[in-house]
Amino acid sequence: MKATLLTLSAWLSLSLFADDKIGVVQKVAPNVYFHQGDLDKGHCNQGWIVFKDYVLVVDGNFPSGVEVVLPKIKAKADKPIKFVVDTHHHGDHAYGNMAWFEIGAIPVASNGALEEMKKYETGFYGRHPIGRWEWSAKQRPGVKASQLLPPMITFDRKLVFEDGNMRVECLYLGNAHTHGDVFV
Repeated sequence: MKATLLTLSAWLSLSLFADDKIGVVQKVAPNVYFHQGDLDKGHCNQGWIVFKDYVLVVDGNFPSGVEVVLPKIKAKADKPIKFVVDTHHHGDHAYGNMAWFEIGAIPVASNGALEEMKKYETGFYGRHPIGRWEWSAKQRPGVKASQLLPPMITFDRKLVFEDGNMRVECLYLGNAHTHGDVFV
């Protein structure tokens, strides 16, 4: 199962699927799913893992991406979405956090991702009126209609979700694409 989840993480970050798979849900392993986002819309790749009592989503996406993937998750699992893990702080991976929170999911990320948000989301943290969120809101109606929601649970190196049947590890292995990149 560890190898399967590491494989899911690689797919999410490397976009290994062809364009004809955009928007298609692929079952990676029992209770593990992958959805390739539409790059033309700025949507990230996402995954989700179905636990006994809840669903964990990998990457918050933009609010418009949440609108696309949420019905697909609900079609595969009739459990509440409890967590959304942002693999890093960029908008296409974290700006949909409020949409997930509004349906009961708690945003999760590494301490490094939160530090990056504090550095670049200057409008939210009050250091400068225009941060990345505010710039994005000028381009994207879904962002403008929502609010920035930083992660509510953060971790330094490792966070584990486990229910007796499924184990998911969120790992911060050091700086990569950003200061806060996480493998799920």
